[in-house]
Amino acid sequence: MTVALWLGTDAVDPTDFATAANWSTSLVPGGGDDLIFSNSYNNPMTTGVDRGTTAFDSVHVEEGFTQQIGSYESPLISHVAKFEYHGGGIVWADLGDSGGIPVTVTNSGATANGAWGVNLKGDITTLSVSGGTVAVNVEAGFSGALTALHATGGTTVLGSNLTSVTSIDVISGLVETRESVPTVRVYGGEFRTSGSAAITTKLSVYAGNCLLSGSGTIADLLLDSDGGSQLDFSKSGIARTVTTIKNNGGSIVYDPNVMTFTTDSSPDKAVRKTVTNIA
Repeated sequence: MTVALWLGTDAVDPTDFATAANWSTSLVPGGGDDLIFSNSYNNPMTTGVDRGTTAFDSVHVEEGFTQQIGSYESPLISHVAKFEYHGGGIVWADLGDSGGIPVTVTNSGATANGAWGVNLKGDITTLSVSGGTVAVNVEAGFSGALTALHATGGTTVLGSNLTSVTSIDVISGLVETRESVPTVRVYGGEFRTSGSAAITTKLSVYAGNCLLSGSGTIADLLLDSDGGSQLDFSKSGIARTVTTIKNNGGSIVYDPNVMTFTTDSSPDKAVRKTVTNIA
């Protein structure tokens, strides 16, 4: 295993991955190597980034690195085993379809020109986001699966090109899914659905707010906050169904001409229910 630090200082091809002089090792990295992007050499890498199925051990973008890695047309491609992004720039990365890897994002550049800070394609086991803007299989032609999303900050968008998502936990920050998810737990922040997204097993809301515009059915919905949480179904006029709902505390905004609640289960504790008409 070799640690290869990106320099991007070659006089002829300073943005080229495949130019040996752009690396601290004076060698083009290969399988098992760790790739480091440091603020000490804050230079972009946008060419020669298709490394096929090369199995790098990790890609680590350090805090303070603000340059671009890859592009929409040419993402950084490899079968890396671990991906961590702490920088302040924009990256496009194809993580491959070899079973999924863990990804950590703590920061990124701002969303600009239709791109998020961290743009990911491929299979991911656990995605942990505490800052920055992250898009997973959103772009046209991107695809892959996500096992679990754990959001404690930042903004994360899960695209409709995802082949599957198993679970989402929102502690804080903003999460939007355009793909159906079996299990979602919201402990704070904001959770959104859009497109044809459904919640096929259960949505549990203990704090935070939800903007639910996805046209898919929510199989089981539990609202169990101290009264401060809100579920808002009013931003879409598409007919939708919640099969079972239980409100132990919190408010729900909806149009009865659009929303169908098949079963409204009795709460587990004493509650006060009020109805306020909205324009």
